[in-house]
Amino acid sequence: MRMAQGIAILAMVIAHLYAKKGADVYGSPLIWVKPGVPLVYYLGFLGGICLPFYCFFICLFLRIWFL
Repeated sequence: MRMAQGIAILAMVIAHLYAKKGADVYGSPLIWVKPGVPLVYYLGFLGGICLPFYCFFICLFLRIWFL
């Protein structure tokens, strides 16, 4: 349970820090996929799905645990 919470928190932090395109990008990323879209944008985008996965797995765990 704690590991799932830690992964969800890390994914949320990654989503808020790196899911930026164009002039909003912090620093100078090394790898660009398209002009104006760094590779870390996709990492941040995937981190944005942390809440649905966390809720799904917690509900699944509770369903198995209490039935």
